[in-house]
Amino acid sequence: MLLRATTEAATASDPTVSLAAASPPSFDPASAPYRSRAAKDVRVLVVGPTGYIGKFVVKELLARGFDVVAFSREKSGVGGKADAEATRKKFAGADIRFGNVTDSESLRAVAFDPMTKDGREKDVDVVVSCLASRTG
Repeated sequence: MLLRATTEAATASDPTVSLAAASPPSFDPASAPYRSRAAKDVRVLVVGPTGYIGKFVVKELLARGFDVVAFSREKSGVGGKADAEATRKKFAGADIRFGNVTDSESLRAVAFDPMTKDGREKDVDVVVSCLASRTG
């Protein structure tokens, strides 16, 4: 109701104002290119991998054969008790990367870096956010 009243007031005061909503770009997730590839060929970035939900998501993706990048703080988990080595051990098989999810440069340069553990270039296909809090 408020939107309609605001729209009517705006167009009444200036009839040249158009408040028509712009259509968002069309995207059909079912037709995304990664859907036709084998799991091993799909790179999944998981942010928040050491939290309660994140750890299960990473382990399930690894069990299903996906190429997983786990992006975490160096001191992570509840209360920041897990160090980098503990995180690496917990997610053997994943590409573990450390950085700050609140820093766009850290995300770009570290989380989305296309270099794989074995030196190949491969872009991220899917992002799964399991972020809960910045304090753990």
